[in-house]
Amino acid sequence: SGQAIFGDSNIPAPPYGVFSVDQGFKNASSQNFGLNVQYQLSRSTVLEVGGVASLGHHLINTRDINQAPVSLLGTSATLAVQNKLRPYYAMYPNYATINQVGSGANSHYAGLVTSLKTSAWHGLTSQFAYTTGHAIDNASAVRGVTPTNSNDLKNEYGSSAFDVRQTFTSYVVYNVPNAPRGPKLLLNGWQGNVLASAYTGTPLTIYAGKNYSGTFEGRDRVVQVSDPFANVSSGYW
Repeated sequence: SGQAIFGDSNIPAPPYGVFSVDQGFKNASSQNFGLNVQYQLSRSTVLEVGGVASLGHHLINTRDINQAPVSLLGTSATLAVQNKLRPYYAMYPNYATINQVGSGANSHYAGLVTSLKTSAWHGLTSQFAYTTGHAIDNASAVRGVTPTNSNDLKNEYGSSAFDVRQTFTSYVVYNVPNAPRGPKLLLNGWQGNVLASAYTGTPLTIYAGKNYSGTFEGRDRVVQVSDPFANVSSGYW
């Protein structure tokens, strides 16, 4: 038997996966908008309310440009048959998935920011801030993650993987008054600090775990057909 000169003789048989970059790749662009209004409630207290928004275009994304078509056979579809139906099978029969990095994703965010600040009020300095917003895109993760259907990016447009709808942060600083008597180095110059924050969770995508679409992309999502919290006791939440 012969010995392979280059590479490993035990390399698996085709078809293989390929990685590429779109020749029409464009630089990403972002537009940010903001409007704030401040109102002084007292000499030491300021209320601020603002709106923020952003738009992102030509964001980086990965999709399989050689994705097999959706099959009515669903889980009964076979990989061998579907591979022959890929768009580039006639030209590249040894290639299966061709994951291509492109710039076809978009994003958008809108939020409301409020804060209440106090300064030197009876020794207190504080800030309480609350933000509510919604981040939407069709490509939160860009490397190693392909869409459910690479031929329909609009179907991916939804809450970002990092979308946090509500955020509350605060801090309170209290300058302890100096002691009227006693050792100054020990009793004077003390300060107390309190930090607190709370956030809502990020979205969760549930995948089917089976090849219902027949594309063999492994990204088929489940479909909600009823209330998932029906007959669940509130004591568990």
